[in-house]
Amino acid sequence: MLIKPGTFVLKIYDLVCKFMYKLPFARINIGRISMYQVFFYYLFIFLILILFNRRVLKHVRNFIYKKRHRWLSRKKCILFVSIYTVLVTFVFLGGLIISYLLSLKELAVFVDVGQGDGILLRSESGVNMVIDGGSTSEKQLGKYTMLPVIKYFGMAHVDYWFISHTDTDHISGLEYILELGERSGIRIDNLVFSYGMYSDDNCKRLLRLADKNGVNVIFMKAGDYVADESFRITCAHPDVGFYGDAGSEGDYAGVGGDGSAGENASIEGDGSAETYAGVGGDGSAETYAGVGSDEYDETYANVGVVDINDASLCLSYSSPDLNMLFTGDMGEEALEYMLLHERRYLLSHYDILKVPHHGSKNSINFEFYDLIDFESAVISCGENNRHGHPHEETLERLREKEIIIYRTDEEGAVIVDY
Repeated sequence: MLIKPGTFVLKIYDLVCKFMYKLPFARINIGRISMYQVFFYYLFIFLILILFNRRVLKHVRNFIYKKRHRWLSRKKCILFVSIYTVLVTFVFLGGLIISYLLSLKELAVFVDVGQGDGILLRSESGVNMVIDGGSTSEKQLGKYTMLPVIKYFGMAHVDYWFISHTDTDHISGLEYILELGERSGIRIDNLVFSYGMYSDDNCKRLLRLADKNGVNVIFMKAGDYVADESFRITCAHPDVGFYGDAGSEGDYAGVGGDGSAGENASIEGDGSAETYAGVGGDGSAETYAGVGSDEYDETYANVGVVDINDASLCLSYSSPDLNMLFTGDMGEEALEYMLLHERRYLLSHYDILKVPHHGSKNSINFEFYDLIDFESAVISCGENNRHGHPHEETLERLREKEIIIYRTDEEGAVIVDY
């Protein structure tokens, strides 16, 4: 069958576009435009226009003649223009560097994802992290919310994407981005799952997509941490004892600083390991490979997990200026277990708590709020959601402890920056 001329032209156009898309610097994500960037951009344009303005050049030429009493030679004119151009370019590049350095500040964004969770984190040193990113009320969350907001905050390179658990309301946006692959414009270095997480269809699909996109996979347990000189994010739950297994705890999960990284402890099984270089450092850490393979299914699947929510990653973030606790969808029993067996991984005071399970009454643990001091709390839930989140019992408990409450269903995205 002959190809019509119009179809042939479109196919050629498509191939050229795909080729151009793969060229270096075909896509540059600069995030939101700051006033500093606007200023230096217009300054650059102004200086370039001066260079090509005949009237200005004539005045410069006359000024030089009055001082030197002779006209500049052609070579010297070219030299003058060249030096001027270089100086203007340095001004522009210097402006970009200054605006970049000013943008390197600690940031936490509790994205308004509807009924679900999605949190962006950036350390002062520029390590980009995401926690979850899904919704059951926003059907195209990845396309219209997660992808645009990640690019808006200039986080096209995500160092770590933590997945508290694999319910749809925590992963749908991530799944969309992984399905797009390179076309998303987002590069993810590592997906971080809970050790012994529940192996359902969502989990297996994410692992296959990670393998397809060359994304490293880390399985994290209580005591494992990610850190550099500006922050530390420690897994506080679940530990190996939560599943009735035995094993060591407290190993390096593969990130940065100048010190060498330790070895990620063996999690039962014969899965092969690969080496991952720590972000911002020279050390390396072993993390489990075999993504989507039979070894994963045999080693990690359903090790004693009764409730997928209780197996959520609980992450304790600390820096010189900010302490935050992210609890996924942990229920009352999981919180109680964490207080009894994993308390050493928690701080005594947090500036911000991500309230467990969207403010469900099933996630209230009175001792949890008695033993740990929280200044404020963020509840991520959808407006008029069918679950009735947040439940009044949860709100009452937070008010009793005089914790300031922020809700994404009422206030939209909650942004914390320093």
